[in-house]
Amino acid sequence: MTGKDPVDSINAGTQERMQDEPGLIRRAQSGDVQAFEMLVRHYQPRVLSLACSIVDDPADARDVAQEVFIRVYRFLPSFEHRKRFFTWLYRIILNCSYDFLKREKRFRHDPLDEAVIAGEAAPGEGRIRNGDLSEVITGLLGTLSVAQKTAFVLRDVEGLSCKEAAAIMDCPQGTLRSHLHFARRRLRDLLKNNYPEYLEGTGS
Repeated sequence: MTGKDPVDSINAGTQERMQDEPGLIRRAQSGDVQAFEMLVRHYQPRVLSLACSIVDDPADARDVAQEVFIRVYRFLPSFEHRKRFFTWLYRIILNCSYDFLKREKRFRHDPLDEAVIAGEAAPGEGRIRNGDLSEVITGLLGTLSVAQKTAFVLRDVEGLSCKEAAAIMDCPQGTLRSHLHFARRRLRDLLKNNYPEYLEGTGS
């Protein structure tokens, strides 16, 4: 592989349908820069989306995505084809996102104080505009612990199975389900106290 920046020339808004992903990965592993750029083009929107969900800022997510593809570029030759590529990639996204949060001293093991749930101003509330429920929930993700947020995003936003999400988080499925349960409950309480209009007709 050459020393050129693998991301600079990529159009973030473009996704290509890959007919033979394993073959494309093998070509990239053998040093085919064009094949690697096709992988980046295909996965970059999802990388940016997941990174933004974890670090809570589009500009920071861009920096994280840059680091993700640098690591992918560096470690792709050692990727084992018996593993699922997206699981391997998602773990890199989480690691880069977590490293970023730790550097910025924003890595939170515990959710925010219960006062937030009790109805006081929720972080991010000021930047939420009247929009659909998904936009509101995105703005409230910052109230969760990193583990809860990750579990929620992988399972309920990305639509992965519990088995896949647990593998990416490197934890037992029971732990994943626990993080997910508390994330859903916390978000529901925040919606109830701050945005009750979104729960009308749900029986909550």
